Amino acid sequence: MALVIRLRKLGTTGQPFFRIAVTETATARDGRFLEEIGWYDPKKARANSSIDEERARYWMSKGAKPSDTVRSLFKKHGVIGPGRTAKAAAVKPEAEPAPQTAAPEPAPETAAPETAATETENKQE
Repeated sequence: MALVIRLRKLGTTGQPFFRIAVTETATARDGRFLEEIGWYDPKKARANSSIDEERARYWMSKGAKPSDTVRSLFKKHGVIGPGRTAKAAAVKPEAEPAPQTAAPEPAPETAAPETAATETENKQE
């Protein structure tokens, strides 16, 4: 069972609209799919696509190969960087969380006014 990430065509004549789907290679273009991970609208000038990057990386780690057009969209969204293969993007290491340090506790402020009062009394004598 080889997996592929490709476009499923929706919309009407002259108004194409695509969904990015994970499917088996043997299924038809608009046939059964495992999961939809985004959409692509070629008619829009700006913000013409949306991809769930986490799910795309998950499916690529399971062996799914993106089609040429989907690979282009992945590069645009940063799922696959320039010069990186789909397999390398799928095994992207996660950043280690920074260790948290405890903040030092402030010194008690009750001792300071007493010494100031004592010094004032000593000066008056």
